[in-house]
Amino acid sequence: MYKRFPDSIATISFIPTGFCLGHLFFLPWIHQSLYDEFHVWPYFAYLFAIVITASIISIIKLSNGKYIFEHFVYLLTSSLLFIIAGVLFVVFTIEYTAIGLFITSIASGIVTIAVLSYVNIRTIKHERPLRIATCHLWKLFGFAGTYTIYLFLSYEQKSNEDKLRAFYQILGYALIGSAAIFLLLLAINELLQRQGLIYNYRDCVDHDNSIANNYCKLFSHNEVIIERNTTVAVSGVWKSSENLLPRHKNTIFTTLWTIYMLIPKLHGAILYHYFLLTMSMNAANASITEIDYVQGITLWLMIIEAFIGCILLRFVHSKKVFVTTSVGAIVSIGASIAFYGNIPPTEVNICLWIYYAALAISIAIPDIALLEMSKIRYNEGVLAAGYFVEIVPIAVLQISHRNAHILTQLLWYTDEYFVPYVVASIVILIVTSAIYILHLPNTFQKSLLQIQNELLKQKSYFAFIKNPQEQKNDFMQARPSSDGNDYVVDTRNHDAFSTRERSISTNSYTELPPVSNAKNHYDLYGELPKAAKLIPRANLVRTPTTDSKK
Repeated sequence: MYKRFPDSIATISFIPTGFCLGHLFFLPWIHQSLYDEFHVWPYFAYLFAIVITASIISIIKLSNGKYIFEHFVYLLTSSLLFIIAGVLFVVFTIEYTAIGLFITSIASGIVTIAVLSYVNIRTIKHERPLRIATCHLWKLFGFAGTYTIYLFLSYEQKSNEDKLRAFYQILGYALIGSAAIFLLLLAINELLQRQGLIYNYRDCVDHDNSIANNYCKLFSHNEVIIERNTTVAVSGVWKSSENLLPRHKNTIFTTLWTIYMLIPKLHGAILYHYFLLTMSMNAANASITEIDYVQGITLWLMIIEAFIGCILLRFVHSKKVFVTTSVGAIVSIGASIAFYGNIPPTEVNICLWIYYAALAISIAIPDIALLEMSKIRYNEGVLAAGYFVEIVPIAVLQISHRNAHILTQLLWYTDEYFVPYVVASIVILIVTSAIYILHLPNTFQKSLLQIQNELLKQKSYFAFIKNPQEQKNDFMQARPSSDGNDYVVDTRNHDAFSTRERSISTNSYTELPPVSNAKNHYDLYGELPKAAKLIPRANLVRTPTTDSKK
């Protein structure tokens, strides 16, 4: 837990982001006049903040040759912006509400890039998909929370002005509270860091990433092939050398595959499809009239399924999860066409619930695939491009159907919009599933460096659809990492104090574990303790030459 605490509090900052995006999505429901004045401009403020944040992080890391982990500075800034916006919402005037709307959009853009960049590079390989999925879970929690506030207030016997004031005051307090909780956790994290009680939050927990980043080799242009040689010599020195990326790199296919990974970001666009999501809520309200607040079941179900998706991604490869859920979504949304037009729309309601549940399970997978397939030096830029692909369709669909929530049951007598949107969603799901099947390798429980290394070795456009035996021999073989190495014992005699000049290698490192806790030198499969620190290797242990023997 001491290693995971910084990652956990970083993901929590997505809660106010969810409140903001829920506010933007349901703004035509909540405050029609405010939406008519600004339309989708807050979405573009969100995208602008994403691009600026990605540019700043990329410029800083490339100019320094390494990540310097200033992500919490961005999150501190965004939390202060959320608090300012919350205060403006609590005051509640038209001018303050409009200003707060844009401030929350900018703060959400900062959080989106900063948190995903941080957890992607820092988290250990086994938990990287889980952490990214947790970000989307918290975002969905805030998204559904915004609508829940609106839904409960809509049943109260108050004037529209009083309901609107109450909504913005509750939303303001929610933003202030969630941002304040994050700031408190951030202060605790800094205190624990200074006391040495947690793992350094300015370093990677993933051992390979940490070594490469500390030696400024994480996105070096001098790319050479990975070779991990790990031994324990009789002198008790634990040595390991690793070079980072392939010598014969093939960037044409990797660039194409990265571009292809942008297309599945449309998965988010169909999940937050303004017309279909509104249809699902209307269908629930029309088919289950005896229960209050039934419109929110779709969103609450999405939260539950997103939580299930987090668990699945910890134990199952993301490709399998995405393809399986896509099949379920295609079948359910396709079946809804057969029942469309029925009054009451009970069957359509059930089909849409299953559809959104399936989509919510795999909501984080496009981000996971995009960050794994893109080059590490370009992660933030590619992620920003992916969100541009996702947000623009959401904004366009919202402005095209901003009055969909006030349509009556006449909506069920026409297929002017429903059937074309269903067909478009099915096509998107089929295309994205095909892209993952053809061009997404098995990245399950593999470090970013290992993924990049194997991607750049591929010489075939369809390298990832070979039969399992060929893939086992030719692609993505599990290279022992620092988390579970079987360290080989070197029992040869070495002259560690040779008078020959000692040369420092920038591609090597030496780890000095507490040797007293190690097992005997002849236990080939014994576990050795993790190194306390890393120091440059000065060739203290090397194979004796002919001269040294003389």
